[in-house]
Amino acid sequence: MFRPAAAVGISFVIGLASLAVDLSWVQYLLLFVILAVPLPLLEPKGRLFFLLVGVYVALGVLPFSNYRGTLATATISEYVLMSCAVLCSIGIADFMFDRGGRSNIEYSALSWGTKHVYVFAFICTISWLFLVKVYGQHGILLFNQFGRFDVGSYDAYLVKAASYLPLYFVASRRFRYKLRDFLLYILMPLLPTLLIGSRGGVLMVLLGVCCVVYVRISVHGRPGDASRLRRVLVGLIPLGYAVVALGFFLRRGSDGVYMTPSELHAAYFNTPILVSYLVMPIHLGLRETVGLTNFILERGVVNDVVTYPLFVADFYTLQAGEQISAGRALASVVGSVADGGLTPGLLGALRLDFGLSLSLIVVMLLSFSVAATARLAESRGLWTMLWALTLIQFVQLFHRGFAKPEYLMAYMVVLIAWLVPRLVLKV
Repeated sequence: MFRPAAAVGISFVIGLASLAVDLSWVQYLLLFVILAVPLPLLEPKGRLFFLLVGVYVALGVLPFSNYRGTLATATISEYVLMSCAVLCSIGIADFMFDRGGRSNIEYSALSWGTKHVYVFAFICTISWLFLVKVYGQHGILLFNQFGRFDVGSYDAYLVKAASYLPLYFVASRRFRYKLRDFLLYILMPLLPTLLIGSRGGVLMVLLGVCCVVYVRISVHGRPGDASRLRRVLVGLIPLGYAVVALGFFLRRGSDGVYMTPSELHAAYFNTPILVSYLVMPIHLGLRETVGLTNFILERGVVNDVVTYPLFVADFYTLQAGEQISAGRALASVVGSVADGGLTPGLLGALRLDFGLSLSLIVVMLLSFSVAATARLAESRGLWTMLWALTLIQFVQLFHRGFAKPEYLMAYMVVLIAWLVPRLVLKV
């Protein structure tokens, strides 16, 4: 009980200190303390969750370049407070769902049979058919990055529908470390999402796959399983970076819309060009959202485009008629050089409609949902799958800022894969 209470206590102390001091260097110091010091106090899955948040905040907030200018002290303070809110939620969940040190937990993997294969094949067929439709209407979106902004909401969601099926497969009894299974049940569902240009979505699912495998190994791992997982993780890091970097440099081509990498290096970096090129794909993407949040807070930008919160505006695009997405609504207020929308991150999106206190409450509730499912993940494959899905959806929401129907669709897909074969068996 000491560790969860200590994590909550640290979050309160750092939060109060952040509110009391108005110096940038102190805020950077508090940010370092809140992101690094409490990690040993958290259980492994909570540590992973907070580490993902910490890496994102650190790479976006710390001044690795002067891209998007200098952050205001108040902006840094709000990121410190948001990190405190996430840590506090993890500590509360650890306290509420503490298992009293019990290590011998009976794990129940998800069922798998012929009917599951049929459900997988049906959902994958839908995704591939809609991918063909989208390519026929908009061209090869893997190389035409701007074309994906013209794809209709329903078509985009249906293309991505199968991408969450690998989470069910690795949580099931059928999961084995075999190339055939990887190609059929992991790569095949993910390819439509990659081919439509959603690199981040693919990386998040692969992260979720690793999370599920980690839980299964930690509960009843066999000799050699841990070393296999380490090899997979070591291989995924450069692979993930390569996917992000490829998309970044393709998008930053000499089309006159965005600055080229050489122009970015000359304008914003003081490091050798090779170092700049290595950090650009990650740092600039995160700094973009942090810079937008800084702009929103400094200029007092509020949502005066639609009558409902921009945080949930993308759900209204499913209605009949012309509805503006949250990202494009923000772009109409802030301004943008491209046709796509803007992503201010979770903090910036919430602050467009809500005050600081309510925004932190929303962050705490979302964080608690991740931390609570993490504590339940060691007992049943269903909870393992739902924890991994909730974690990756939170990471995507943390980066984009605006809730999307796709997040709910992901839960519908994995629950269909779990529920439909069970109902058919009872008929």
